[in-house]
Amino acid sequence: DQPNFDERTCTVWMLGVKYDLGGKTAPSQDGSVHSTAQKIGPENPSSSDEGHAFKHDIQSRFWLTYRRNFVPIRNSSLTSDAGWGCMLRSGQMMIAQALAHHKLGRSWRLPCPTAASSPAGALP
Repeated sequence: DQPNFDERTCTVWMLGVKYDLGGKTAPSQDGSVHSTAQKIGPENPSSSDEGHAFKHDIQSRFWLTYRRNFVPIRNSSLTSDAGWGCMLRSGQMMIAQALAHHKLGRSWRLPCPTAASSPAGALP
């Protein structure tokens, strides 16, 4: 099943920041259609700018993943933390994000890589 939301007027909140990813037309309560797009400018970016900003915000958050193929822990055959490492990873990500927010502020983002140094699929 697909999530039940209207792509034309999609508003996403992430860590207290609102991203308007829609910008197309949407029906109002009386059935008429109106545009959700606002005047485009520095204070009202286009939906594609909002999409890029949202993607950059997500990519700037800390993401710690499972480990695998490490030397077995003493008296066990565990070589991965899958199944028991999720609480460690969740806690580490929350602490890392809290410290970054405290020291760098909510508006901190990873620097955008230059075209010459960015791997395929990275932010431009």
